[in-house]
Amino acid sequence: MITKYQPLEVLLVGSVPLHSASDVFTTALRALPGRLRRIPDDETGDRQQFIAWQLAVFPMAIVRSSWGGGPLPVGKAVNYNLSDLKPTGYDDRAIASHATLCDFRAAGTIPSDVRFPVSLPTSMAVVSRTVEREYFLIIEPLYEERLLQSVRRIQDNIPASDLSMQWDLPIEIASL
Repeated sequence: MITKYQPLEVLLVGSVPLHSASDVFTTALRALPGRLRRIPDDETGDRQQFIAWQLAVFPMAIVRSSWGGGPLPVGKAVNYNLSDLKPTGYDDRAIASHATLCDFRAAGTIPSDVRFPVSLPTSMAVVSRTVEREYFLIIEPLYEERLLQSVRRIQDNIPASDLSMQWDLPIEIASL
């Protein structure tokens, strides 16, 4: 007699390319009832292309031409500082999605022990894929600071008992 294997717990990783956090939570709960200990909202809405939505963080003059940036400043090198980069927005999205998760909890749809995972790319991944190479060494530490600002704000606004964080490394793994 063949029995069908049913996993007790399921870990969702990677993209869940739906319209909103609410759509992800509803779909995941329906598909995997009682099996999820973490429910992400990964890459919903305009975040569906991993790091492409981060292009708006950078001055367009240094964004790779393949992403619609440029032309590069001519002559004297431009020196950029932190104020030239906009906030990443990862914190705003995570905090808003966590609020949606809390609404689902309050309605009794998501159990209280289910955590909210936040997945972030590394600064190397984002900058190496979006910014012209000539500016990598200037921009990468600035973007790293912006990313760490987002991490701190996420940690300050989402209780540790709810939060699970991971660094996404597809670019780094592909580079090996």
